[in-house]
Order: sequence, then structure tokens, then C-alpha cells
Amino acid sequence: MNCTNMEVEEVVNYTNITQATFELNDALTNAETQEEKEALTEMHIKKFEIAPVCCYLPEMKDLQWLNINTHLNLNKDVKGKIIILDFFTYCCINCMHLLPYLANLEKNIPIRMVGVHSGKFYNERSSANVLKAISKLHIEHPVINDEENYLWNKLSVICWPTVFIIGPEQQILFSFIGEGSKDQLELYTDVTLSYFKKQNRISSDAASFTMQKLKTSVEILNFPGKISCNSGELLAVSDTGNHRILVISKDGIIQNSVGGCEPGFIDGKFSSSRFRSPQGVTWISSDIRTLFKTESALRSPWDIIYFSTKQNSSTNNILLIAAAGSHQIWAYFFDDTLLLNKNYLSGDCVAIAGNGKEENRNNLYPHRAGFAQPSGLTICEVNGEQQLLLADSESSSIRLMCLSSGKVVGLVGGELDPLNLFGFGDTDGKGINAKLQHPMGIVWNEKLTLAYVADTYNHKIKIVDPILKTCTTFSGQTKIDNQKTEFDEPNGLAIDPNYSKLYIADTNNHSIKILDLDNRKLKTLTVRWKPRQFRLQPNHTVTCKQTSVHPNRFVQLNSRVTVSNAVHINTEAPNSVKTYIRNDIPVDITKNDQINSDTSISFSYTFSCFTDCLPESTINVEIEAEVYCCQTQNGSCWKRIIVFRLPIFITNSAMETIDPIVQVDYCIPSDSFNN
Repeated sequence: MNCTNMEVEEVVNYTNITQATFELNDALTNAETQEEKEALTEMHIKKFEIAPVCCYLPEMKDLQWLNINTHLNLNKDVKGKIIILDFFTYCCINCMHLLPYLANLEKNIPIRMVGVHSGKFYNERSSANVLKAISKLHIEHPVINDEENYLWNKLSVICWPTVFIIGPEQQILFSFIGEGSKDQLELYTDVTLSYFKKQNRISSDAASFTMQKLKTSVEILNFPGKISCNSGELLAVSDTGNHRILVISKDGIIQNSVGGCEPGFIDGKFSSSRFRSPQGVTWISSDIRTLFKTESALRSPWDIIYFSTKQNSSTNNILLIAAAGSHQIWAYFFDDTLLLNKNYLSGDCVAIAGNGKEENRNNLYPHRAGFAQPSGLTICEVNGEQQLLLADSESSSIRLMCLSSGKVVGLVGGELDPLNLFGFGDTDGKGINAKLQHPMGIVWNEKLTLAYVADTYNHKIKIVDPILKTCTTFSGQTKIDNQKTEFDEPNGLAIDPNYSKLYIADTNNHSIKILDLDNRKLKTLTVRWKPRQFRLQPNHTVTCKQTSVHPNRFVQLNSRVTVSNAVHINTEAPNSVKTYIRNDIPVDITKNDQINSDTSISFSYTFSCFTDCLPESTINVEIEAEVYCCQTQNGSCWKRIIVFRLPIFITNSAMETIDPIVQVDYCIPSDSFNN
């Protein structure tokens, strides 16, 4: 939960509703049955749905509506409906946690969801930036950009997130602060809908919203988050918007893709594993094959860093984790380890710093220190000791934690008051006189003993000196040799083994940038799939009719190759079937079966996961059947290559519930054996 010091220009009795909702939450903890809970909720509704206690939505004029094709007037256009207003700011981790619950609620209950974006940071108040965040966060309901905090002030909002439940005549019935009332949300919405339905006060009109079709990335990457570089200059990139991890060579060739398609949490092979908006990535030594699965309270891990400590004659390996959701630093121990004067066992995954409160509090003791959504980590050595440098995004500061004592200190940015999380800006300087705006990435340059910081909402790369406690702009919104260097909310950073190049996950530009650290010239890494090898010319080509499919669905091809009566298939020969994608776009290919006999070869393939394809584009699938045939009469044999070409048109206009099945049979003509 993130609370503001914004001035409230007008206070009506909206705060009474918030207080009454808190009291109802407390009363529900003592209710023993579902009937009791519903009765208490209905009593609350009766109290606040009529004058003189009730409050109504303020007049909604001249608001900026996003994610929808028309401007709505909530006072008129959705009258007779139950509305949920979600006040959020797109940087807020607690707001992110709440979004899936709200989406699920709208899917299962006939209500109307409306987001109200009241930005904390200057960067978040731009409608263009909010639109990008809507796409990144997969928000599918209308959003008001409350750029001037009109609704925020009118409704006396003080924290992100804040959720209101609105009745059919625009009366405000419930007000929640924070993400902790997710369970009550469903109960209150259900009872509210039932209560007004019984009184015939819910409109039966559809009141449909025509949602805006947001522009999607045409690049291979989609909102890349973090990046890591190994000693061989292989890059691991969290392709966050595509729910996958990519391993990319230094010249941009994709070596491996892990996960992708739809979000999920599945271990397994590269093609079958699933992630949900992954962020932190790091390289570990080759002899360590697995990371960890934990049922701990770890929430929203945003970055990770792997490091080793020497203890006696052994090397102990640790993974440090920026737990942005709980505002802490966690550690996973690969070995039995002594850290911060405490012994940990191999496999332990625990919080090692942070009191769990969202604040900018420095302290000699790590568990008394407070962080505010730590989002970037790097290891450095300062004054002969291993230190953890971290980008503390919500306090807009760079912090340092000593890995021997646990002491946490501030280096640059932020404010002296640990509860003031509004000390942001764009000023080079020293200590708290330097200002950043929501920094999310950091990496150490061992050669120069300096840290590079992604000052995300200022769209810049800055240098922090932990000894001098200074912060200076290095790149971004500047001209080097008449070349303007542009970033759009850069996030993860990685440095090459020679400390000559900085790799930047330029999130909203859907790209990886390479910054030359000597001349400061910037270029974009051209990311592309590894070219596929094709075979010799086929003897026979069969072109299938083009089939259309929605990006989220799959296409099944069933085929059967037969021969004429005077010919048989040699079942002892290596008859085979292979698939190729001519466009070099990886889709998931599943071979269902292959049945060989002396008269036919039957096979079936499923093609899915078309999310990497451009909208309204065609990919060309080729299936190569290599068949060994012999004439029954004289025993002479030939190898025949038959290629089936299947064009698949990817379009959002295709039915999202239909999985096309294509059946193609081919008989090898008898006269082909005369050649």
C-alpha cells in the first residue's frame, strides 16, 4: 500500500464510508456462518444507500478515458449497474497484485469495472505512458487518467490502491484501502448485486463497452524487463510481455526460448514450461542445474543476483532476491552458509533484510531497515567488503547493504524522512540532493568501481559512486556526436565481461540497447531467430488451402501419404516426417503420431502459440515426408520427398474458440517411379 501526501481540496463524508467498511471487515471476522456475513453486509448497504448518510459519485466531466473507444459518463451511461472503481498508479506493486482479482471478479459477476489512474510520479501522468502500462499489465477494462487528481481529491483518496463499490444510482457503498480486502470484495459485490436485484433496481440493458484495440508490439520482444550477461557474452533476457526467457548471443541471435505463449507457473522442458510476466534473471555456474521452488511468503520477486562467499576452505553460493511485493531482500541458500551472523541450511529461502513496511528507513540492523519496492540488485566490493547495491524504486533512491554486518545506508536520492516516498526528481548531485524517479535497474562496473543505474521514469542511465555518494547523468535525452539517445522506461542492465558495453532492457521500446561505455554511442541490438536449415528440392509438393486461426488457438494437420497398387512402402527403411517454418518464427509444434505401413504413412501435427506472429500475417508451415518406395514386381526402389505447404493466417478476427483441423491426403503417382 502506498499513501500520498497530496493535498485534499475537499472532504465530504466519503471518509465515513471508508471507516464503516473497516468496521464491517472487523465484524465479519466474528461472524461464524455465510448467512451472518451476508446479513451484516446488507445492513451496511441499507445504511449507506439512502440519504442523508449516502454519498454519490461526483460530476464526471472532461475526463480522459483510455482503453475504450468512447468517453463515458458514469453518472448516466452505466446507471442501473454495479460499478467498481479502482484507484491505482501503474508503478505500485500492491495495485498490480489486485488487478488479477478484479479481472476475475468482473468475469464471474455482472458488474462494471473502471480503473482510475491517479499517477504518483510525473512520468505516470502522461496518457501515452498510461496506455503502455495498460497493455503491459493486461488491463481489459476502461481506465480514466485522473491526471489532475480531480477524482482523487473529490473522493478523499489517500492511498494506492483504493477501491470503491458503487450502487445503481451512483451511491458509494464501500471503500477499501490497500490490497488486503480481496476476500471481502467478492462477498460485498455479490451481496450488493443481490440486494438491488431483489428491488428491481438493476438495469437489464447490456450497456456494453466497446474497448479500444491497443497497439501491440511488432518486435520479437514485448516489454523486456531484466537482462543478464555471462562470461561468454550470452544474454539472458526476461521477455516479460511474452511470459518467457530468451537466451540471445551478443550479435542478437536467439539461442533458446523458455516458456512463452500463455502465462502460467509450470516447470519442465523449455517449450512446455510457463512463466507469468518474469522479471529477474541471472547466470549461475554450470554445475548447478536447478533453482528453487518455495511455498514461502516471497512476493513479486523483481530482480535476482547470484554470488559466492568464501568461508573457511569452502565456497558457498547464494541467490539474493529483491522481493518488491513485501519490500524486503530475500536469500536462497544453495549451501549451508553463515551469513549476517546466522547459520542457514542448503535450501533455505528467507527474508534477510527489511521489516516488511514500505518505507525508506536505514538502520544498523537489517530487519529494522525498511525498503520501498526494491527492484534492482548488484554486488560490489566497497572498502574491502562485499556489499549489495539496490535500486529502491518507490523511494527513488539507491541504497547499500553490507553483506557482513547487515547495515543498510542510503547513497543517493530519497528524503531524510523514512516515510516520505515523494522525494523524486531529476537532479544530479550528492546524497539526498541528487534526485531520481523510480529507478529499477543497477549494475556494477568493477573496473571503474562505479554503478550504472536505470533511472527508469527519467528515461536515463546514471552513474552512482558509492564512495563519494554522487549521482550523475551518463546517457539519455542527450546528444552524442549529434545522435540523440532515447530510452523509454529502461529497466534491467547488464555489463559485458570487458566492461566496455552496457546492455539495457529498454522496456517500452521493446528492445535491447547497447551503450558503448567509451564513446557513449548507442545502438539497438537486432534480435532475431536462428535461421533454419532447409533440405533439397522435393519430388512432390502439395499446397494446402490457407487456414485462419486466432493467436491463442491451435491448428491441427492430419495427413496420409499412399502409393499406387503396383508399389509398396519399405517399412524397414528410415521413412520420416519433419516440419519447418519458412518465416523463421518459432511456434509450438507437437507431433501427435506417425503410423507406417506398406501402403501408407499417416501423421498428425499440432501447431500452436502464434503470439510471436505479427497481427494479420501469414506463416508458412512445411511438412516434409521422406518415403522409401519399391515396385512390387521387380523390386526396384526410390526415395521420394513430399512437401506439404500449409499457410496459416494469424488474425484476431478468427473465432477464439475454434481450433481448425486440416485434412490432406496425397497418393504418389505411379508414373513418378519411371523417372
